[in-house]
Amino acid sequence: MLRNGGITVMNDRFEFIKDTPVRDLPFAIIDLETTGYAPPYAKITEISVISLYSKPEVYIDTLVDPGVSIPREIVELTGIDNSMVKGKPKIDAIAEKISESLDNRIFVSHNVPFDLAFIKHVYANCLKRDFSVPSLCTLHLSRKYLKLPSNALGSVAKHLSITTTGAHRAMADTLTVKHLLHHFVEMFEGMGLKTGADLIKAGLIKAR
Repeated sequence: MLRNGGITVMNDRFEFIKDTPVRDLPFAIIDLETTGYAPPYAKITEISVISLYSKPEVYIDTLVDPGVSIPREIVELTGIDNSMVKGKPKIDAIAEKISESLDNRIFVSHNVPFDLAFIKHVYANCLKRDFSVPSLCTLHLSRKYLKLPSNALGSVAKHLSITTTGAHRAMADTLTVKHLLHHFVEMFEGMGLKTGADLIKAGLIKAR
């Protein structure tokens, strides 16, 4: 989205979603577990993706061999240890499948900058191309509209009476974000935000 003399101009990146009703937007919800906090030093240990509103819907849910030892503090946080990822696919073996689930969709996660940094690294190193898509961050939405003492995923889910299981495991967190997204879609419609263009103009869907 560009601004020219106070007028919002949508670039080509948004063309495929601007006239689509909010409820029918092609969202792809993603969550990662990793060995640390930023690539290239940290590696992915688990990935889950749920691509909504696509036909057919695309699901990914797999542990990933990071090729490095998982630090003890990360094992304590996620419950994923070295024995669990031994023999699992390396990220380059599933990069194309990840691409199929994310290309031409709106990237959704609860902290888009974190997850997107790892995915951009996968695209650059495994697929040898850039990854640049519209994105929507449920953490940003929670901070903007819910204004809770904590906007951590579990806290937001509890506030919205969403049942969660297996926090800090990729598919469990992805399913929680899916429920959050449904809540926000209903909220958008109640606010009169009816299409992808409305969300773009409101600064809720952004180019990354």
